[in-house]
Amino acid sequence: MTKTTTTKIVSIHAPRMGSDAVEAVESVGLNYNVVKVPLAGLVQTDIGTQLILAENKVMIAREPTDDDPQYRCFGVAGPDYGIIQNINLARALDRLTKEWPVETVGALGKGETVFFTLDAGHIDIKGDIIHEYFLVTDTKDGKTTMRIAYTPVRVVCQNTLVLGLKEATISAALEHTPGIEGEVNFRVGLIEQMIKVKTQIAMSFHQMSEVFLNDDDLDFILEQAYPTPKKPAKAQLLETAFDELDIQALGDLYTEASEAVALWEYYCARAVTLRTAAKTLFEKINDEYPMIAGTPWAAYNAVVESADYRRGTETVQESALFGARAAEKKRAFHAAMEVTLSKLTVRAV
Repeated sequence: MTKTTTTKIVSIHAPRMGSDAVEAVESVGLNYNVVKVPLAGLVQTDIGTQLILAENKVMIAREPTDDDPQYRCFGVAGPDYGIIQNINLARALDRLTKEWPVETVGALGKGETVFFTLDAGHIDIKGDIIHEYFLVTDTKDGKTTMRIAYTPVRVVCQNTLVLGLKEATISAALEHTPGIEGEVNFRVGLIEQMIKVKTQIAMSFHQMSEVFLNDDDLDFILEQAYPTPKKPAKAQLLETAFDELDIQALGDLYTEASEAVALWEYYCARAVTLRTAAKTLFEKINDEYPMIAGTPWAAYNAVVESADYRRGTETVQESALFGARAAEKKRAFHAAMEVTLSKLTVRAV
């Protein structure tokens, strides 16, 4: 059995692995097996312990590895759930790696998610170099689809530019159905169509660098990136003036409403703090990179930089690619493009 991830490692990276995805998987130790196991439970009855088998359900489990010698449950699925082993996914990707070499491979959690990045070249936005990648992620948890997406990175600060575009994800998603390995080989061939996506996104980036923001435009982008949360329904209770006896009578209901309002106020303040921090980064980018200063491109990258590098209690790298921080980037991109297209339309008129 080859060595693989440990339970203590959130992600493993193997930079510059070359053109061979199979070699990359083997080098990092991601060629472990994932299997389907019958799902059952023990129930205490009057006649003793009985084993009850869950019908139409299986556990998705990683087999033991050298550095984690026990089975790990990744999730639950139906018996028809299709599993593609990491090594077989790598073999499918090797159809592409002569043109787009493997840059990084890694795993998240206990190995339930594996990802590959393929190097897809560079584009130049007024001297601001963007390194292009294809990101392939597969999560074997019974509910998450495989995705193959275009992911650009701003070279100067290694910011990952998450776009949130449907066009940036090939075929939207690939379900874990029986025969998935044949499907993967077929779908991976479709990545050639992503060349069109690369062209479209490069045009969007260039457009964002060609127009300039006023204060209202910048505020709009940041408010979209970090929206003010909706006031909780429970807060309506506190809009009525209660005396001490009323508060005592309401008891837990009043306490819950107070706690809900306090949490809402915290997240409102947090949104303002994040906007202020991003505006500071925007000004810093303007000073350091005058060729893109004052543009939607600079504003979008300010949000991206904040998402990638500010401290937090969550796993920052995972969140910046897949979680809440990635959502900030997506909202900022769409807002920046909305402003850009509006200004280009006015200019055309």
